[in-house]
Amino acid sequence: MIQHEPGVYSLAAHLRRGSVCVRTGQRVQAGDLVGRCGNAGHSTEPHLHWQLMDRPDITQAISLPVRFTRYWREREGIREPVEAGTPVRGERMCAEPDAPCEPSSEQAEGSADSPAPAPA
Repeated sequence: MIQHEPGVYSLAAHLRRGSVCVRTGQRVQAGDLVGRCGNAGHSTEPHLHWQLMDRPDITQAISLPVRFTRYWREREGIREPVEAGTPVRGERMCAEPDAPCEPSSEQAEGSADSPAPAPA
């Protein structure tokens, strides 16, 4: 759990067991490594569940919209760059113009070593 400011918290779940590399109370900034992607829970492939919320109690929290910067959006087969935006249902996000928006099984296996960066 990361507190960004009062009333804004993020949760990164399904991190690889033993990979969390920050301590309670440690300050982090965008781009800092906090842990590595894993497949905890009922999943067959490594993935990251990340959510932004209004309080640290996940049973009481209300989700907040997330604004991302500099990414590629794909919807209805068309890919376009986005300087800043909030994805909506039906859109896929990609980090690079030629990167696949859905990983192949080979890429998913390799993603277990992908870092989970601290969000902005």
